[in-house]
Amino acid sequence: MNIRKITYGTIFSVVAGCLLLLISCTQDNYIENSARLRISLTESSSMPLSEANLQITSIEVMLTDSTGQSQDKWIPLEYAGGTYNVLKYLKGTTKQIADQYFSTGTIIRIRIKLGITLNIVDKYSLLSDQQQRAIDLATEYQDGVVVDAAISLKPNVITNILLDFNLAQSIYKNNAGNFVFVPYVRAYTELDGGKLQGTISPVEAVPMVQIGYLTDTLSTFAASDGSFYFQGLRPGVWKIHVMPLNTLY
Repeated sequence: MNIRKITYGTIFSVVAGCLLLLISCTQDNYIENSARLRISLTESSSMPLSEANLQITSIEVMLTDSTGQSQDKWIPLEYAGGTYNVLKYLKGTTKQIADQYFSTGTIIRIRIKLGITLNIVDKYSLLSDQQQRAIDLATEYQDGVVVDAAISLKPNVITNILLDFNLAQSIYKNNAGNFVFVPYVRAYTELDGGKLQGTISPVEAVPMVQIGYLTDTLSTFAASDGSFYFQGLRPGVWKIHVMPLNTLY
């Protein structure tokens, strides 16, 4: 009788041990067979403002599965939200805001939900005489900014997606004479595309640089040293146009 009790106890311990091992192996396999997704911010326009504080409340993605079929639903990322002065992240500098394991597939759309205003500090009076002002988000984007993408998430591979906000192409004056924030955002991985950079003089001309290829048009201001920088460009021959904002040049 005592032997049978010991035997049952031993069997129970072995079964429990196997269950723990199975659970452990399942968790490890999930991590090993998943993609690692990171999201970072960058800003490509070098707009001559002191600050441009952007609030992001949530980020969602839409995927296709391994067969190429769209899942047709938004999947929220593990992201608690935050406010960022995007002008800190120029010329390839980035700010990582999300990092998680994720199912494999292809991201076909990204939806970014923003705060209702872009809060800027305009010490150079570029937009108006008000040094601090809140620019309202255009009403059509208050449910989110949807960015098309084609970014593969592969097992055991880290994919860092850059959300590239271009303020020079995002702030407009409407018919009522008020500035409106109409977000222009591109999404690409840190390994995608080419880069285009250079220097323009004299900087007193306040040069604005516009580049174009097929249907793509991007704009930036030259920095205080005359430099400009674009990244995430698809291969091709890009045309460069320089426009002085100072009418004396």
